[in-house]
Amino acid sequence: MRILHVTQCDHAGVPRHVAALSAFQAEGGATVAVAGPARLRVADGVAHQTWTARSAPFVDPRELTSLSRIITGFAPDVVHLHSSKAGLVGRLLVRGRLPTVFTPHAWSFVREGPSRCGARAWERWAARWTTVVLTLNVDEVASTQTFGWQRPPVMISNGVDVASWAPADAVSRERARRHLGLDPDVPVALCVGRLVHQKGQLDLARRWEVVRATVPDATLVLVGDGPHQSTIAALRAPGVLLAGSTDRVWPWYAAADVCAQPSRWEGMSYATLEAMASGVPVVAFDVGGMRHALGDGRHVVEPGDHTRFAEAVSELLRDGATRADLGARNRTRAVTEFDERPQLEAIDRVVRALV
Repeated sequence: MRILHVTQCDHAGVPRHVAALSAFQAEGGATVAVAGPARLRVADGVAHQTWTARSAPFVDPRELTSLSRIITGFAPDVVHLHSSKAGLVGRLLVRGRLPTVFTPHAWSFVREGPSRCGARAWERWAARWTTVVLTLNVDEVASTQTFGWQRPPVMISNGVDVASWAPADAVSRERARRHLGLDPDVPVALCVGRLVHQKGQLDLARRWEVVRATVPDATLVLVGDGPHQSTIAALRAPGVLLAGSTDRVWPWYAAADVCAQPSRWEGMSYATLEAMASGVPVVAFDVGGMRHALGDGRHVVEPGDHTRFAEAVSELLRDGATRADLGARNRTRAVTEFDERPQLEAIDRVVRALV
C-alpha cells in the first residue's frame, strides 16, 4: 500500500501528527511519503517530498502544479490531506479519483477571519471528493451536523505516548525547578505553545495581574516562541517569564502546578494531552477538543471570559488538594483515552479499509 500525506504546516501539532502517523504506517509495511515544507521532519523509512504552500484560502497555481507532480510521481493508493490548505489543494487536484482522507485539525471555518463563510461553503462542496473525513474531537463532528454529508465523519483523537509523560514525584519536581531556575516554593502556571494569536498567551500575560492579586508571587511561564514574543516581552508584566522554545518540555510540566491553555480555537491540543499525561491540572477555554479531553468541570471556561480564566488559575494555585485530584484524574483520562498507539492503529485501520 502506498500512502501520501500532504501538509502545508511545518510547526506545532499538525506536523507532529503527520510524523507519528507516517512512521507508524511505514513500520507496518506501507510505502509512505510526506509532501510538505522543506524543514518538515519525517522518520527514517518515510520519503519526504518538498511542497511549499501559502496559508489558506489563497491558492497559487504553482502549488497545484508542484503537488500534481508529486502525486503523479509517487502514484499513491491513498492520499491523506492534513489541515485546510492541503485539504483545499489536494481535493482540487485529486477530485475523488483516488481514495482521499481529510483531517482538518480544526475546521477552517471556526477560525477567526473574513474567509469563514467561504470555508464552510467549500467544505460542503468538497465532501463529494472526500472518501473519509477524520475529526479529532466531538466539537469537530458537531460542526458538520448541518452539512448533510452522506458519510458522517470518523472521530479519532490525537494521542501522546503516555509512558513518556509520567507524573513527577516531589523529588523530581524540586530537581526540575532548580534545573530550570525556578524557586521551589513559588506557584507556577505553565503555558506551552507557539506565541501566536490563536494560542492566546498575549491576553493571558496582559491579565496576569488578576492572578497575582490573590496569589502575589504566582509565576506564568510561557514555553515557546513566535510573533507575539516581542510584544509580550515589551509588557514587562510582573511574574511573566518567557522561557523560549525547547524540545525538552517534560521538565517544565514536572515543575508546573497548573497548565493554562487560553487558546481561541484548537483541533486537539497536544500540550493539553501532555499536561494531562504528566498529571498536571489544566485550565482551558471551552474550544475545540478541550472539554472532550478534560471532561466537565469549572476549569473548562467559557471562551473569551478572561476574568473567569484568571480566577480559575488562581483557585488552583491556592488549592493543593484540588490540584492533586485534578492532576490524578487527568493522568487517568490520558492513559485510558489518549494513548497514542491505539489512536494510530485506529487511523491505520480506516486507511487500509479504503484500498
